[in-house]
This record gives sequence, C-alpha cells and structure tokens, in this order.
Amino acid sequence: MQEDPSRFAAELERAKRIDGHANCLCSASRPKLVVRALGAGLILARWPNTGNEHDKDHCTFFEDERRSAPGVFDAADPFIPGPTGLNAKLDVSVTVRTSGPVPGGGSTARRAGTQRRSAGLLAFLEYLWEGANLHKWHGDRYRSCGTCFSRLSAQIDGGSINSKPMSGIVHVMEPFAEDRKAEIDARFQSFLGRVVRDKETRRRGSLLCEIKEFKPRKYGFQVLIRQSNLARLFMSQQLHDKLAASFAGAFSAIGDTSRRNAALLVLERSASGTLTLVDAAAMLLSRTYLPCDSSYEVALANRLVDESRRFTKPLRHVGDAATHPDFILNDVCPETVIEVYGMSGNVEYEARKLEKRRHYAASGVTCIEWEPTTTHLVIHILTGESRSRKSVFTFNDIERRL
Repeated sequence: MQEDPSRFAAELERAKRIDGHANCLCSASRPKLVVRALGAGLILARWPNTGNEHDKDHCTFFEDERRSAPGVFDAADPFIPGPTGLNAKLDVSVTVRTSGPVPGGGSTARRAGTQRRSAGLLAFLEYLWEGANLHKWHGDRYRSCGTCFSRLSAQIDGGSINSKPMSGIVHVMEPFAEDRKAEIDARFQSFLGRVVRDKETRRRGSLLCEIKEFKPRKYGFQVLIRQSNLARLFMSQQLHDKLAASFAGAFSAIGDTSRRNAALLVLERSASGTLTLVDAAAMLLSRTYLPCDSSYEVALANRLVDESRRFTKPLRHVGDAATHPDFILNDVCPETVIEVYGMSGNVEYEARKLEKRRHYAASGVTCIEWEPTTTHLVIHILTGESRSRKSVFTFNDIERRL
C-alpha cells in the first residue's frame, strides 16, 4: 500500500469511511493507522502515540515514542514532534519582503520566553528521512520512489515550518504514473502556483525531489528533476559551485544507476517570473534510498540489502551523541556497529578513528571496521572485560560472515 496507494484506493476509502482508520497487522494489538487524504488520493500514516505498538524489527511504522515524550524536547529545539505533526524552525525564510533585503533566518517566535534554535535544510531533510523510517532497512524485498513518497508525505502533513503549514510550503515529488499523470501534474502546478512574487513579498516553496541533471546555461544552470519536466528551474553559477562543494557526494550520484540523491530545493520567483533556486540541501542515497555519506557506504548498503540484512543508518541532525556509527546491524544480538573508514593518512581522521575505538571499547560495543583502501574488514569485539580482541579476515571471508 505504501508502494502504490492508488492501487488500493477503494480499500483505503472503505476503511476511512466505515471505521475511520486502518489497522496494521504487524502485531497482535493491531495498532491503528491514519488514512490520510493527499490531493485526490489517500495514504497511510502512523496513528499518534502508537509507535511502540508496532513490531520493532519488521514494521516501518514502528517508532520509539520515548524520543517524542514530554521532557525529551524543550522549547529551544528546532524540531518538536506533536500530536498533529512536526513543528520545525528553519534558518531559511519562507516569505521575504520584495522591497527589502532577504533576512538570514526564519521566524523569531519565542516559546515560554526561550529563543528557539533554528536548523538548516540538511538537518531538516535528514529529520524527515528518519521520521519516515527511510534510514532503516527491515529486510524488505525492495523500496522505490513510491514508498518514499508515501512515507515522506505522511511526515509533512499536519506539520509546520516557521509557524506556517508545512504542506503549503514543501512539495514531495510523486513518481510518474501514466494513469495518474493529470492528477500528479495538477498537484505540482498547484504547488508552483503558490511560489509567487508581488510588490510586497516573495513567497517561497521547497521541492523535495531527485536531481536528474544540471544543464549549463549562459548565466548558470537549468536544474532538471527526475520526476517531472513541467517546471523550468534555474540557479546561478555561484550557488551551483557552493552546493557542489557542500554536497559533493550527493551530486556525484547524478546519472549513476547504482546510487541516487535526494534534494530539498528552495524556490522563489525572479522579477521576470522565472523559478529560481535560492538555497538547497542534498543527500547521497543508495539504490534503495538509504542515506549514505560516501560511495563506500553506498557499496556496503547495497550489499547488506542484497543479503536481506536488517540495519540502520544513523543520521546526524542532532549532534549530542558521543559518536555517530556509519551503520548498525539490527539482526544480531547484541546489535553490531559497522564503521567504514574510507580515508587514510589524515591526522584528524585518524585521531577521530582512535576516539571512536576507545568509545566502543568503554561502552562494550561490538564493532566491525571496514577500511576499503586495504580491501579487508577487521572485526573488533569490544567488551568491558576485554578491551579489544581483534580478528582479521579477507574481504571475501567477511562478506560471507556478514
């Protein structure tokens, strides 16, 4: 149903009309699911406060409700989950004055007398991905753009950005479907119609999509997106160079069938009415839309998917954790960290590697290390009793063990 909700429109409509909800069969408690309207279609979303009722290992609707429990978030957090959706404060303005300078930040609203921190576009993109459980692989048979669309749309619905409805600002590009082309195009045109400029203000919009190509133009680039050719989007050379430096990994996936990219594009109208990019963030993805930080991580994620492993890719939108593992294997006991060390010879990188090893040793965490440049994996079994018992295997041997 998440892959292609339109195929099950009659069943979803019946559940919404008769029972007011659907039920997830992942556990004996049959937790409720919201049947949510999206344009002319319907999608499934997690019922509020039921995340822990879903199967932890196999259900994409599972969420540890402790993460969003009262007291976990305070008034200064940029991301605050609520019963109706996500309340986000971003450092990009969604509306700016046409006659004045573009401000650098968003809303300055205070909560309980505390100034809220704002988050950048990449942190927001990662937060959406995590909330949609797209950073986890449950041993699924496959995952496509349709699955991502359903889950991300459910995350956005009911939320807010800088005190404005998120659904009116962020548009998730829907995968092409010939039988629904008119409906999909109409939704996209409706979004573009909200990106307007008048004498007083410029109202921006954010497009969540996959970049297909940057086509050079006289004064910059035309941005082609994979899911639609309806809109002509342009960006300056200066912004392109800035983004290419910041998101080199994601940009390297453009045109590569073994990996993908996800981009959040902030658009506004120029004085001539052209749709222009003013800011963006992008993530590198594996071929099954798992976020990765390097081509080595993509290769490992693709391999783990092929082996039907269950694993998580921790994301870094919050920086308070002592360490951020590259991957965590969830189908072994205890859960096992995987670190991919793709650089060598860098003093800072080597120091950080040593710091991670010490942390895992002190915490009793089992860690698999892969240094691609040496073509083998090293297993460190780190416990409180034994600081490090190391076994070295050839790359092929460790692949069989994984």
